Amino acid sequence: MNTSKNVLMLTIYPKKFYCRYLKHSIELSEDREKHILEAHPDLLPEYEARIKETLFDPDQVRRSLRFNDAKLFLSLV
Repeated sequence: MNTSKNVLMLTIYPKKFYCRYLKHSIELSEDREKHILEAHPDLLPEYEARIKETLFDPDQVRRSLRFNDAKLFLSLV
């Protein structure tokens, strides 16, 4: 007997994460999530939890050298 079900997973973008440093939510676009999934397989499968933790309590916050209005939030774990 086949008990498997077809499940449609719908992801709503942008995903939002609260940033304590900026005191508001930031957005993770579909494009940036695709980059994470393709370029950083070491972060899978818990990448969303790690993003949430890092934005809530970063070890370091740096200015981006590539984008003047961007900040980089780092976890040194």
